[in-house]
Amino acid sequence: MVMLAALITVCVILPAGSVPVNSVAITILPTGVAKVDYSVSVGNASLLDIQLVGTPLPEYGVVVVDEHGTPLAYMVNETTGTMRIITLGSSLVSISYFTSSILSMSKGVWTVSYVSPLPSTVRLPAGTALSSLSTVPTSVTVQNQSLVLSFQPGRVSFSYVYVPQQPPQQAPPQTSQPSRVNASQPASQPQPTPSPQQPAPAKTTPSGMPIEPLYIAVLGAAGAAVVLALLLKARGGRELGEEDEEIIGVLKKLGGGAFQSDIGLYVSLPPTTLWRRIRRLEKLGYVKIEKKAGRNFVRLVKG
Repeated sequence: MVMLAALITVCVILPAGSVPVNSVAITILPTGVAKVDYSVSVGNASLLDIQLVGTPLPEYGVVVVDEHGTPLAYMVNETTGTMRIITLGSSLVSISYFTSSILSMSKGVWTVSYVSPLPSTVRLPAGTALSSLSTVPTSVTVQNQSLVLSFQPGRVSFSYVYVPQQPPQQAPPQTSQPSRVNASQPASQPQPTPSPQQPAPAKTTPSGMPIEPLYIAVLGAAGAAVVLALLLKARGGRELGEEDEEIIGVLKKLGGGAFQSDIGLYVSLPPTTLWRRIRRLEKLGYVKIEKKAGRNFVRLVKG
């Protein structure tokens, strides 16, 4: 690529000021996608050549703005993995995009590997445990139950295991054991009754199996086909799936409209699956997709 002006190798940010100047922040999402934010001081350069960390996902687009939030023109060279930006006299350039090319998974272990021209920080999802460190971080901290690793410029590689956090399970209530009666006791002697707070012992068959569980098992086997048919009928008649309703719920929560990348932060769907669901909702008349600054903005129409 021929340089037309002073060249500066830089990288990116999403909201201006959220990332220290001349650094890159990477946020790993549980879905296996990374959000990359760079903040770069421009100086007097009219053009910037930027080495990108990972390949941007085309369905999310790339946002390039100056310190005032004004969009800047840019061009991505997919062969070299660089971006050229016309700064228009800006003093600070911010870039934001999503990528999945810096992550890979094998046998439940995720590996992060990239090259950064600037100091970088990586925030991992909550519930993450480091598996190996090929690159030694300059610091490791915990912020809001998430591991945050800081690295010097250059190649970075490490592995981790992600275990989704589950709510604690309550122990099942203990049932009381039936009291035994001595055969020598008089017939008129009152027998102990179960406590009101504890269930009465279940009656048993000669084989020792409780009658109530046996009764429930028989009913369950007899009605399984009917219940399954009703569920299939109800599900087949629904126009929207659970994922569709979840997307609509996120849009309502975000005020009736949001960028596709922001929706992806609230739903556990891969980017391509999320895009197909949004397109389906548009065909059904629930949402409308608009282009804003090169990004997909989804507006809720009904729901």
